[in-house]
Amino acid sequence: VYDKAGVSVYANEAACLAGIDMSGFDSALWGKTEGGITFGGEIVVSDVTTEDAVALQGGYELSKSADDGKLSVTLTDYTTIQGDFVSVSTADGMILGGAYADGTITFTAAMLGLLRDGENTLVVKTKDGDVYRQYTVSVTVYSCFISNPTELKAFGDAFVAAGKGNLFNGWYKLDANIDMSSEEYLFGNYDTGNSNNASHVRFAGVFDGAGHTITGVKTGNGGLFGYVERAGVIKNVAIVNATGQGAYSSTILGGGWFLGTLENVFVSGSIGNGSSPQDGIIAQNRAQSMKNVVFDVDITDEATRSLLGIWVSGETNEALHAGVVENFFAITNATGDAAYTWAGTANNDITLYADVATCLETEDFADFDSSVWELKEDGVYFGGNKIIDIANA
Repeated sequence: VYDKAGVSVYANEAACLAGIDMSGFDSALWGKTEGGITFGGEIVVSDVTTEDAVALQGGYELSKSADDGKLSVTLTDYTTIQGDFVSVSTADGMILGGAYADGTITFTAAMLGLLRDGENTLVVKTKDGDVYRQYTVSVTVYSCFISNPTELKAFGDAFVAAGKGNLFNGWYKLDANIDMSSEEYLFGNYDTGNSNNASHVRFAGVFDGAGHTITGVKTGNGGLFGYVERAGVIKNVAIVNATGQGAYSSTILGGGWFLGTLENVFVSGSIGNGSSPQDGIIAQNRAQSMKNVVFDVDITDEATRSLLGIWVSGETNEALHAGVVENFFAITNATGDAAYTWAGTANNDITLYADVATCLETEDFADFDSSVWELKEDGVYFGGNKIIDIANA
């Protein structure tokens, strides 16, 4: 029979704080401060009123790489914050230990390493007299920002080092146009003999080009992103004058299946002669979403190559299929089966144009994302950079 006599019962928090003896508690987890009883550094019992959280305006970006210089955020409306700074924590209560002064929250790379990549909500807690106040801040945390050829090659090295069959996660963002034309570096440079998930590095992160261009990349069997999982997102990037030259899979975006999302993506260049029957910009396309996507890519050997690899869709492949397709077309010398091999029974949403002139007679880009794409008299622009020149039509 349980003896309730050993249980201390207090009428309220103030009585608890006045009467409880914490000396017998595990000091590695529990503590008692002027503010109340703490667990793991967070106050869990207090007689001070805690107000509902106030959402601060704006969204902010942080990077886990100290080299990027993005370990702090300066709040645009910090004058809203009342009281003395107490802590910064995650939405679920994990204290990060960041410092706060004059509207700027500063972290270390180790602190940000505790956060998941992507969108996070942070909570700033202050003590204002007898009241605790909370303010929420929306931040996006990236593994790193990529600014130059050296950093892009480091991304490529880390990707290959993850190993075939393994996931490669993280959020990555370009903050400059990058020209790889003079570099001999080969992205996705590993041996493979298939397009399945065991034969490629599996990209499950987010690559955000932020409207920038990557020019002159050369890709091996894995392409830039290998096998792209459902969680994988490639967006807001123009890959210009790329060369697919893998010995097995001559590809650009990926030598494996593509299950993820393409949004605001332009690819131009050429596909070489690999030995795989699934060569193409994507070896096997089962993308769950493709929006505002343009390919301007020729193939070397129309008799044996396929621009888009195998395009899987329809009721016969319901679990793994090409899903939403909006504003997608290709400018290419490939026609018929050389453009794609169709598997499944879905509608053909691919429009092919033989040249730029024919394309621009029909496509006006009016339905494309205007924050990234723009059709002018002299060509098509992406993030302010000309990617299709009417003079070359």
